[in-house]
Amino acid sequence: MFSIGKFLGHDEKFYDLLEASAQQADSSVHHLIDLLAKLEKSESASNLAAFAESRREDKR
Repeated sequence: MFSIGKFLGHDEKFYDLLEASAQQADSSVHHLIDLLAKLEKSESASNLAAFAESRREDKR
């Protein structure tokens, strides 16, 4: 059975994990925006590694 206190938001670990996930998602979005801007300018897609790394960290 779950605790009502945890359900109502007294579980700090949950919010810490949620915040970390949101920060990683934000980082991924910024890397994707940079990548798309460079592709639009017909530059090399060599910066795809930075985007891929940020996605890997988000999945951990």
